[in-house]
Amino acid sequence: MTTTIDLADEILLGVRRHARRSGLGFSESVQALLRKGLSQTESEPVAALPLALEFHPETGLPCFGSPPDAPAWGMTVEDILALEQAALE
Repeated sequence: MTTTIDLADEILLGVRRHARRSGLGFSESVQALLRKGLSQTESEPVAALPLALEFHPETGLPCFGSPPDAPAWGMTVEDILALEQAALE
């Protein structure tokens, strides 16, 4: 079946990279990546996206952007300190 979809630039680059590394064509890479994604269960870890260092526009401090549904957005300072303490133990 032939279809047309719009892909974000980072998705397009990722599919092209996969095609180049795997030796597959673009369409075959899209299919392979979709199969892999659809076969994962909720309990399986998903590969993290590469982080990009950004600078806060008001403070100029370095920071890493994250999507609004990332777990860190719901964390309090106490949660973060407890997580840091657990990592040190």
